[in-house]
Amino acid sequence: MTLITEKELAKRWGYSSHTVRKWRVEGRGPDYVKLPGGGVRYEVETIDAIEKAGRRHSTSDEYVEANNTQELYFVPISKTKTEEIS
Repeated sequence: MTLITEKELAKRWGYSSHTVRKWRVEGRGPDYVKLPGGGVRYEVETIDAIEKAGRRHSTSDEYVEANNTQELYFVPISKTKTEEIS
């Protein structure tokens, strides 16, 4: 299991750390791991699955649930990230 910080997730998705934290507080963000010292981490495997579920071939594609939830994740993927994920 590989873990990344809130800051790393925010950078990866192109959002601020504040936005990622807000999603977590509101229960809209990806699942996370709470560390004994109070820190928060995200599993890379979960983030990869969310990004994969967010892929579309056209604007008419239907939404596919990510992480067995009914939350819709808006995942901005830059051209560089798209190339890395492919």
